[in-house]
Amino acid sequence: MVPPRNVRSAWSAALRLAALVVTSALATTRCASGACDLNSDCAVGTYCGYDNQCRYDCFEDRDCNDGSFCNRDRGRCQAIAGDAGVTADVAEKKDGGVTPVDAGPPRDAGVDVPVVTVDVPVVMDVPVVTDVGSPPVDLGGPVDTGPPPGRGAYLDRCTTGGDCASGECLSLSSGARFCTRRCVATSECADGFVCNSPPAGEAARCVPDDTGTACDARTAVPCARFCVGNPVGGVQAHCTRECRTGADCPAGYGCQDAGGGQRVCMSAEQPCSRAIDCTSNVCVGTPGGFQGCTSRCASDSDCPRRMTINVPGLGVVALPPYRCQVVAGERICVPPLEITGGDISGSNELGASCGSGPSPLCRSGVCDSETNVCVQGCTPTGGCPSGFACRPWVDGTDIYLVCRRSVTGNVPIGGTCMIGADCVSGLCQGTSPSPGSPGYCTRFCNDRLCPTGMRCNPLGSSLDGTMISLCQP
Repeated sequence: MVPPRNVRSAWSAALRLAALVVTSALATTRCASGACDLNSDCAVGTYCGYDNQCRYDCFEDRDCNDGSFCNRDRGRCQAIAGDAGVTADVAEKKDGGVTPVDAGPPRDAGVDVPVVTVDVPVVMDVPVVTDVGSPPVDLGGPVDTGPPPGRGAYLDRCTTGGDCASGECLSLSSGARFCTRRCVATSECADGFVCNSPPAGEAARCVPDDTGTACDARTAVPCARFCVGNPVGGVQAHCTRECRTGADCPAGYGCQDAGGGQRVCMSAEQPCSRAIDCTSNVCVGTPGGFQGCTSRCASDSDCPRRMTINVPGLGVVALPPYRCQVVAGERICVPPLEITGGDISGSNELGASCGSGPSPLCRSGVCDSETNVCVQGCTPTGGCPSGFACRPWVDGTDIYLVCRRSVTGNVPIGGTCMIGADCVSGLCQGTSPSPGSPGYCTRFCNDRLCPTGMRCNPLGSSLDGTMISLCQP
């Protein structure tokens, strides 16, 4: 495995000079006049941009995307008054309402947002779902002895409810069956599981997390917990779960208030050309330059996590973080772009191509050079979006946890496997150095939960300090 080192350093003198050159070029082509701190420092028809220069986006309404108009006093596009969401000069309160905020960008503001249309996403309770696109991983086998005798504990293999102490044998569409348990909140479930929202009259139970799976925002099908979608265009809806900070969410997701005080994981790292391309209905960037989705925030901790990596010549460094900043009257997660001194040069999402240039076009800033695919850092708690697996990535003495594309297996924890794709968890642990020898399905157990007959063993930590523990016989 090749280490994630194809990263442009934000700390080199050359990059800092390049950032200044690019910023200067943008100011020359799009600015009206002079430096500024507030919109009031600029002439009529212009506003104070991310680089503290007066600039403009539009002269008339046709210069703006659908759902917005040209504010000629400031030369920038704003949402049409009367839309069902938050307009360009208000921000969401935790109770789901809106309150005025300072529309003038702070001195360290991130990127210019020619169009920021932010509507409160739709979040719905959903029916019970037992199907899940769980990610697989190949780590590297006791013999499969079938379900344990007697009444199985949580995560034990089962055939019927009678095999489980809880009386709940969960059957997935992949064919996997294992004991689950009833719950009131997701905190009662293992990492990688959520407490579902069942139909009336049924008890909630722990089911595999499906955050990132496409869903119908009108019906919330097929989500286990919630479906969140763009209320303006009705596109890019995905299943999601509750969160407290961005660290609770899959890689590339932020934690956003979706109305009524409900905070959910929101997809924040896809390319876009206008707001309706994004689940959050927020697209940041400049036409002809970087353009990508992001999420709303109350603090930096709400934004997507970034990796800690080992860079030749620099050593172990943390990639520049997102910043929660006020842009066009909204608090949004501003990505650390190269033109503002960061390391992000492109908007390609997790699993997409890194591009063919010297710098990866990955939104994560990290490329797997063996496959030329963008990867993201992950944790056992946050995990990865549906269709990806949180997998150990080893380079000498450096260990990373990264999201890799995967398929769903049907073997529960403790069952026999040959590769990670055989397992519901996506993790297959080998027991023999002989090629082709069977292994056993395992799981990250930072939550200390393992099936009967297995124990949770700490195996060290990744480069960023995340503890790695696995269920072993």
